[in-house]
Amino acid sequence: MVQRVVGDKGRTEIEYDDTRPYRYEKEGDSFSANVGTLMRARLHPFDPVRGSGVSYAHNLGDALKDTAQKKTGGWVLGHLLNSKTGGLGIPANLVPITHRANMEHCWNVEHFVKNQLLKHEKPEGYSNSIVQHDDDKHRIQYEVKAILKGDGEYGSQHPDVDFECKLRDDNDGIKEGWVVESRATDNVDRNQDTIEDWKADGTGKRQGVNLVQGNSSLNSPVIDGQMQVEEEQRVLSDGEISSTLSFMKNKLSDKLLKSKTRSVAYAKGARTTIINILEKVEDGDNY
Repeated sequence: MVQRVVGDKGRTEIEYDDTRPYRYEKEGDSFSANVGTLMRARLHPFDPVRGSGVSYAHNLGDALKDTAQKKTGGWVLGHLLNSKTGGLGIPANLVPITHRANMEHCWNVEHFVKNQLLKHEKPEGYSNSIVQHDDDKHRIQYEVKAILKGDGEYGSQHPDVDFECKLRDDNDGIKEGWVVESRATDNVDRNQDTIEDWKADGTGKRQGVNLVQGNSSLNSPVIDGQMQVEEEQRVLSDGEISSTLSFMKNKLSDKLLKSKTRSVAYAKGARTTIINILEKVEDGDNY
């Protein structure tokens, strides 16, 4: 059953495909949790949808715990659609992935999507209450598909998955594609393979999709508040800290090497940004 969320003004549309079972063990018994498979969205910058954090209900917390016990490295429930761009903390939008893959998805893909939304400016005379004839050009078409990898039954024993991400922004004429790999060996693809065959007409189609209108559970998702607080206050492991610092170092080096203006001012600006982030971390602030 496809679950659908629509913005208050009807311009933003988000769809979550059917979930799939994720097998795990608890106290010697076998169980199954439902996780996400595919998210399609048409995001309008002037019709935001409020997202939500991770929910550990529906056995997702137990499934993640069993995965972390069986496999090395840090594991998280990753959003197919980020909560800050309207993604909900429901099973259809959550997939167990490595902490490192989650960081790759966040910095290489999700930040790009957010920046594209922020780049759109309201035209002079634009009305929020009236559908504009050129509304479509402001909508960003975005899709994330979770593709199973490896042999064996999908679950804590065989959790490998790819996030295949596609984005199209007609306003800027931009079309992008990424593949983020999540592996039990924590072998994340840092080259970010581009999906060469993704064409402009390959997204946003509704053929053969039965939409569920007015699903009240999507309007007010139930979040396990206590578990969410516990996760947010969890102390990072040494491995998670090391992978995060390594990722930041690689990203900064890459940006400096590829920068068209390797000026002193550019380097000073990057240094100031890093210092501001470190100060926030030391103060315990969110950023």
